[in-house]
Amino acid sequence: MFRYVRLRDGSTLPDVSDLKPFKAIVVLEAQTTLAWQKMASTWLVKSGCLYMMAWGEDCGSWDDS
Repeated sequence: MFRYVRLRDGSTLPDVSDLKPFKAIVVLEAQTTLAWQKMASTWLVKSGCLYMMAWGEDCGSWDDS
């Protein structure tokens, strides 16, 4: 199953746990705050994300988080 979820810095993170386990591609069009990046990264892991690939602006920091 494939699901597209568009999020903006500071937006509410939806429940995607029904996709568990899943892989995610994070495409970055703009920089985000470090606090929101940490929250989104934690959300991905807790939701069941096993693998994540980031592409775009400052994507290396997402790989690390």
